[in-house]
Parts: sequence; structure tokens; C-alpha cells
Amino acid sequence: MHFGQPGIEIGLVTQDAMRRCEGLHLGFELLGCQGDPYLLLADYAGYMTCQDAVSAAFRDTETWTRMSILNTARMGKFSSDRSIAEYCRDIWQVNPLPIEAGA
Repeated sequence: MHFGQPGIEIGLVTQDAMRRCEGLHLGFELLGCQGDPYLLLADYAGYMTCQDAVSAAFRDTETWTRMSILNTARMGKFSSDRSIAEYCRDIWQVNPLPIEAGA
């Protein structure tokens, strides 16, 4: 993978992210892959930047605990039946079939 010097100079890609991506690129070459035709690594630098932020938050136990509690408190009730009904109504635009008791 080649990010190029200009990307580093303007701060789009950190040296650390480049180092991690280079390791993946070498792994692809060892497996005999030619380039990245499916763009598996297209957003890897951004992913690693986000992962660095997550790791930093995790190391700060007070912040992590607060974020975890707020995330849980803000979650809606999950029901697979409700989710399927919403998909049927909103996405697939189909109606449920009535089922008779004892059938």
C-alpha cells in the first residue's frame, strides 16, 4: 500500500498508521494477492485512527465507564419480532400473513 509522502506531510496519514498498513500490505503480497482489488484496506488508516481513540478512552476507566453507562441507557428496547415487523413494513413493504391457532 502506498499513501505517499504528501499524505503524511499534511497529516492525513500518521506514520504509525502507515506502519500498520504496510504490514497488512506485505501480508497480502505474501499470500500472492495483487494490490487491493476489493478495497479491503481503503479505509484502514481511518479505522486505525478511530481504534486509537477507542483504546485511549478504554484506558481512561472513568471516561469509559461513563460512556458505557450512557450508551446502555440510550439504547432502545430490542425485540427481534419488532425489528422484523419494522423491516416488513418499512423496507420490504409486505404485510404479515395471518396464522390460525392450532394450524
